Amino acid sequence: MKIVKKLMMCGLVAMLSVSMVACGEKKTEDTKTTAGTNETAGTDSEAAKTVLATVNGVEILQGDLDKVYNSMVAEYQSYYGESEEMLTFLKQQKPGLLTGLINRELLKQKAKELNITCTDEEVEKIYSDLVSTYGEEQVQEVIKANGFTTETYKAQIKEDEALSKVQEKMQEGEIKVTDEDVKKYYDENIDSFTTGAGANMEHILVKVADTDTDDYKKKCDEAVKTIEKEITDGTTFDELKTKYTADGIDTNMYVVEDLGFVQYEQPNYDTAFLAGAKEVKEGEISKAVKSSFGYHFIKVEGIKDKEVKPLEDVKAQITTTLENEQKNAYYNAKLEEWTKAAKIEKFEDRMQ
Repeated sequence: MKIVKKLMMCGLVAMLSVSMVACGEKKTEDTKTTAGTNETAGTDSEAAKTVLATVNGVEILQGDLDKVYNSMVAEYQSYYGESEEMLTFLKQQKPGLLTGLINRELLKQKAKELNITCTDEEVEKIYSDLVSTYGEEQVQEVIKANGFTTETYKAQIKEDEALSKVQEKMQEGEIKVTDEDVKKYYDENIDSFTTGAGANMEHILVKVADTDTDDYKKKCDEAVKTIEKEITDGTTFDELKTKYTADGIDTNMYVVEDLGFVQYEQPNYDTAFLAGAKEVKEGEISKAVKSSFGYHFIKVEGIKDKEVKPLEDVKAQITTTLENEQKNAYYNAKLEEWTKAAKIEKFEDRMQ
């Protein structure tokens, strides 16, 4: 479900480096401060109450890690299904998830220190935007699937937005991208802004391989001759496509595809196919082109020469890229600084 990914970007899951926890601080029955949900510790299992780390006295529990891990597993399974190999891989990420929880707690403490919060009005705006985009039913479905109620999810939004504000605040006046920076990036990554010569291509493929039987090869040769004659007789490519995609056609022999724009030096394409396509004039159909897949009849339109986008056309894009790089570098540096200044204890040997 694609909405899952969108919602998780708002705070349901932050894989590996930034953690997801239900919002708010809580007091356990013995009044110790912990990071996690609004539930009392007395309702948790004993394993969930195991302390895996402390950040300036704030405990991070096994239950907090479980929430992150379970959401990550659900995210992966929604795309890739269930697999023991995948679960083994995800379990190996738990130390990274714990580090993410520690980093998040540092940000929460910095937000409190700087008196940075997110207003209820801001939370309602974010939530209503989600509902407007995806519909109340889908939003509620995903919220429930990830163990939230509407109120706890809104509280999660409130916390996430406050942490985002902390990052924005600490980067104020620190992010500067000059014209020289942009030009240097453009020159060093010119291939990224270059589209090679190519054309829009469609093809009809008569599939045949060296390992096929002699009888099948003979049948394919006859099919190729038939198509060649049809083209010579003036049959249009659209008519050919209709014929070779009709019900009853042998799809093991014929493939009809619109490939879109293909560069003549496109990676991962058969070189014989590309060489044959390059010889075709605008709007025409090739003769049979032999490749490792069989025989192609290629229709070519919209031929374009190599094109390099001017710097001015991509300046804004490059500026954003460089700003994001600077933001990440600055954030990581500050996080390292805060980590060194904080009193942090980790007990990874207790992790389940």
